[in-house]
Amino acid sequence: MDRESRRIQNSKESGIRTVEKSLSSKNMLDGEQLMSKPRGKPLAIHKKHKGTLWKVNLSKDGNQIVEKDLNIGGSLVINSNRKEKNQPSFLAFNSADDSNISTGSYADVEFNSEVFDVGDNFDSNTFTAPITGKYFLHTSVSIAQIDTDAGYYAIKLVTSNRNYYSVLDPHLASDTSAGVPNHLFQITCVADMEAADTAKVQIIQSSGTAQTDVMGHSTELYTWFNGYLLG
Repeated sequence: MDRESRRIQNSKESGIRTVEKSLSSKNMLDGEQLMSKPRGKPLAIHKKHKGTLWKVNLSKDGNQIVEKDLNIGGSLVINSNRKEKNQPSFLAFNSADDSNISTGSYADVEFNSEVFDVGDNFDSNTFTAPITGKYFLHTSVSIAQIDTDAGYYAIKLVTSNRNYYSVLDPHLASDTSAGVPNHLFQITCVADMEAADTAKVQIIQSSGTAQTDVMGHSTELYTWFNGYLLG
């Protein structure tokens, strides 16, 4: 530690003037050291050195306060566990059957109930990314009364950058029963999304009779959509 650093470290609090306003390099002399405590702001120590203002926030309870971006070159480890208070995440599901889906074109799958939605980013069957990043997304869609005359069934997870598919070719001896899940589509992906990009799930029955139901239940999750920000 050089002489100047030791002098600053050994400075007594009574020897550093405290002001009740925000400070900038314009209202400090070069080499001057001040403490500030604006209303509603943490106590901070300021040092102007060769025209540049250096600032460190202080805390009476030992917590470190960061007012601007925190840039970390290596790994961030907190008590050996990663913690992010408001990391975007959601789990939504279909609470009742959607009967007799139409044929010939994709339609949105309904997710009308939520288990959780951290950040309030899921609405009207659609997740909207609050920030740019990589998002883990997963959907499961259960169907019943599969029509053997259908050319195929498919679901796709539609994101702003690209789509992800799962397909069923129903070569069955006969139509399947109502009220019981007969096939479960699943898609899992890590999607690259920019802020304000969206993600939703769609389903299609290519042809045949409009008799197939998307399964739902008030407590059992037959059809659901979930995701969270990886980073």
